[in-house]
Amino acid sequence: MEHAFIFSDLAGCAEPAVPLHGIKKGDSYWAGNSVEYACDAGYQLVGPTRRVCLPAGNWSNTEPGCKYNLQPLVIRS
Repeated sequence: MEHAFIFSDLAGCAEPAVPLHGIKKGDSYWAGNSVEYACDAGYQLVGPTRRVCLPAGNWSNTEPGCKYNLQPLVIRS
């Protein structure tokens, strides 16, 4: 009896960084999987909210960051 084995070349991506003052959702880093980003309260996401692991083994888009969302001071008299 012969057995046929099919191997596929699944590409994986390195674990993406988590922005300072932010979070990353998603823990599967194979081609086609995605991760999503959000920032802590008081911070605003700069860059993409979602990145996809590409077949070449790299992530789509650029790495996002979180910047402090300075609210204007309102003086009431």
